[in-house]
This record gives sequence, structure tokens and C-alpha cells, in this order.
Amino acid sequence: MNISYPVFKKLMDKGRFSLNTIMIHTLIHLMAVVDDINILARHGIDMLDYVRRRSRQSLKYGSYLTPKGKKYVKYMDMDFINKNISPGGSADLLAVTVLIYFLEKGVCFNVKKKPTY
Repeated sequence: MNISYPVFKKLMDKGRFSLNTIMIHTLIHLMAVVDDINILARHGIDMLDYVRRRSRQSLKYGSYLTPKGKKYVKYMDMDFINKNISPGGSADLLAVTVLIYFLEKGVCFNVKKKPTY
């Protein structure tokens, strides 16, 4: 609520960026500070620090909101894929952030049930 929600809400309320862009930017904010248990369990504290440093550098470049930042995020993504880094804990927190935002806005999703055979 103190890290991701204010970032997500501010950008959503401005209406300047796509939902995908806002979610990527918010995820990077989380990755810069969260003790991501998925990274810790699979790679240890040194890799977590590496992810945080890369994420903070991305934010300095404007993250996914600027051309320079977007280029860096794409580089960072490939680097993480090559190192098998998965910030699953941060991604879970992003999902909760998005859910809270839409619940507060009163957005209702009409999900059709799968047919039973």
C-alpha cells in the first residue's frame, strides 16, 4: 500500500499510459525495494541486491515511461531471463495492487463460466 499503490493509482488516474505500461513501471518500483522471497530462495541475497540495483537504475532512467527507461527495462528483462531470475514475490504484490485499485474504483469484471461437459 505504501510502495506500489500510490505509484499505480497516480498513473492510472492520469490516464496517459496503458495498463500494461503502468503495471511494468509499478513492478519495477516493487522490485527496487521488496524482499522478494522468490529471488532470495532461488538465488540468495547477492542476487536480490543485484535485482534491486538494476531496478533502481531503471527508475532513474524513467522506467517504462520513457524511451531510455524502456530500452533499459528490455535489457534488464533479457538479463534476468538469462540468469533465471523470477521476481515472483514482487509480481504477487503487483497483482494485489491492481486488484485493490479496481475494487476501490468499483470496477466489476464479467467473467463467463467455462462450459461443463
